Amino acid sequence: MKGSHGDFRDRYLRAVLDRDRAKAESVVDSMIGGGQPLLAIFETLGEAQVQIGTLWEEKTISVADEHFATDTTMEMIGKAARRLKVQGGVRRGSAVVLNCVEGEFHYVGLRMFAFLLSSEGWDVEFVERSLSLPRVLEYLKGLGRKFNLVCLTFTMEYNIGSVVSTLKSLRADPLFKDAVIVVGSRLLRSKRNREMVTGATSKERLADYCSPSLRDGLAFVNGTKGAN
Repeated sequence: MKGSHGDFRDRYLRAVLDRDRAKAESVVDSMIGGGQPLLAIFETLGEAQVQIGTLWEEKTISVADEHFATDTTMEMIGKAARRLKVQGGVRRGSAVVLNCVEGEFHYVGLRMFAFLLSSEGWDVEFVERSLSLPRVLEYLKGLGRKFNLVCLTFTMEYNIGSVVSTLKSLRADPLFKDAVIVVGSRLLRSKRNREMVTGATSKERLADYCSPSLRDGLAFVNGTKGAN
């Protein structure tokens, strides 16, 4: 199966909408076999997943349809990451990737970013569950590690206030005193949201970088100096 980025996205989207897991897997196999890098595959799956979310919001598909698509996509993310795992390379440092707002359960993009970081040489701790920040901090401190990089995400507009509060708490905690903090979300296309997350509106340091794009976020992180 050959095709452009758009072709793969549309074929994958059609497969999950038809609830055809085998067909969805064959699309991913074709991308892998065709030499597509992990980032490009994740971008394809991510774009399809965004369309799934839009169809659900418009009530064009059911909750069951959305859950099937999401479950399938999560499975395909793992499959692609296992097949294209990078061996060796420079160890960049320790990173924690977490769903920072209690009540947020959408972490497809977060899982993708965790795998991308691992493939780039980061030692990643992935916290996918929607937990309160005190419980997350307690868990991370129990690991006895210093984190050079913290990656957060959010998907719901009404949670941006909680994101800002989380960032303030992280900045005040000694464990993350020297960490670079990156926030990703499609909602960061908004200048107002970007300014809130980076602290520009309050003139305080919050996130060091924010982006709606996996590609841009990874490019920034690759330029971050970790602990080798």
